Amino acid sequence: MHAVKDSLLSAQDMPIQKRKHRKNYAETRQRMRWTKEMNLEIVHCYFKAIISSSTSYRQSMHRYWKQLYPDTTFTEQRIADQKKQIFCHANNTNTLSKRGHWLTNLEIEAIKSQIINKDGKFQVEYYPCNKLKGSTTHCGKIASPKTNEAEVIESCLSIYNLIKTKEAPDGVLLDPTKISKSLAGTYKEGKDYDVMDEILGKGLNGQIAVVRDRVSKTDHALKTVMLALFNPNEIRAWVSLEGCSQFPNLYMFNKIDGKIELHHEILKKAVTLADVINDRMGKLREYPSLLHHFSLYVLHGLLEASSTMHSKKWLHDDIHEENVMLQPQQDPSDSPLRLRMIDFGRVKNLKEDRVVNDIQGIIRIFTSVYLTEKFNDVYDLQKNWETKLDKHSDDFNLSYDHKQELLALVKLALDVTLTKEEEDLKRIVSKKLKDSREEAPEILEDIAKLIFPENFPDENMDVTDGPCVQEINYDIFAVGK
Repeated sequence: MHAVKDSLLSAQDMPIQKRKHRKNYAETRQRMRWTKEMNLEIVHCYFKAIISSSTSYRQSMHRYWKQLYPDTTFTEQRIADQKKQIFCHANNTNTLSKRGHWLTNLEIEAIKSQIINKDGKFQVEYYPCNKLKGSTTHCGKIASPKTNEAEVIESCLSIYNLIKTKEAPDGVLLDPTKISKSLAGTYKEGKDYDVMDEILGKGLNGQIAVVRDRVSKTDHALKTVMLALFNPNEIRAWVSLEGCSQFPNLYMFNKIDGKIELHHEILKKAVTLADVINDRMGKLREYPSLLHHFSLYVLHGLLEASSTMHSKKWLHDDIHEENVMLQPQQDPSDSPLRLRMIDFGRVKNLKEDRVVNDIQGIIRIFTSVYLTEKFNDVYDLQKNWETKLDKHSDDFNLSYDHKQELLALVKLALDVTLTKEEEDLKRIVSKKLKDSREEAPEILEDIAKLIFPENFPDENMDVTDGPCVQEINYDIFAVGK
């Protein structure tokens, strides 16, 4: 245990401005071996970033990292991916005996307690080793305090008294047609619902699983968040978005065993935009008019979702390809495709109608869909957007009209700072999308056939090799129009 703590604090006992710059790892970038010290710094940068209100946490985390390792060439996305891996390994009980350079939950919580004080604000000082004995945070756990026992007892009793005074429940059931709580007012695994084998995804605090209600026999998704890392605004925002088609519905939230359980709608057959871009757009890129329309469709859908959140006075603050889902048609009356925004874990109150963080995330998704250019970070976007997009437009043989339209839209979007300007941009994109659809009314269905060929078995499409071009009439599209 002492060895773990010594390792944990080796890079933390001194202020960030006094740390020496690490050696240059750029020359070994392709086969980078992450050390435990580097993983500790990743988590340190993450917790510093999530309490910053200036930019989204991914951007801030990358900036803090560059202060420590200025010679590394890791992108914002690479740093975010490494952070995700660290948290996933910390929650993986199968690797407890062979952690190696990975961190434990104890080490992660210790870093968090060093950086964030009891008011949720940045804590400048670094705790020396002797202040970290025994435990890190008591949140959601039974404490065994070795010092300040009376203070710990009083903090616990004050919460008990607050619960009693406010008559506060452990959770709230929002949709009784999906969740069947027990007569005792509880909802427990093995008694009221069963966890199925299907895993929908992984987050910082574990897997998002499919569960089945024992009474209704219906399936829904279960996301679990550690109480110590829980953002109450996640539920506040989610509840305020009830009935908005751009987001999944929240059915119930519940506190149990030091964790918050979020029971919510499953987005059937949906895939992340990251998966669409990486694995499902190869054939689509062969048809410029389809690619043009789909890119506008994604941009408009993102602006619809973000403006809906902003109208409720919420800033998502974490819009990227993994937090946007594309869902194929579920009912004959539905649209062939639906864009859904997920994960409100970083949501915060919208201040002074400033929406820059969300708009910058939307621009990066739009250019990634259109030209596979997601930019390294927001600074790369702001500084190099025109040069990079001009080059990619030529590489992808965009027509002159489409290229000029793309550059004009990105320039307009980069100038958006307030909700009013966001609404103006949305109207412009909506008009362009409408004009494109009027030229080819079935264009979105044809795009869906290329992205989700497995949903169209009657079209004689091969899921692996993509659809046969002859099966779709592309004569209606004027390439470069």
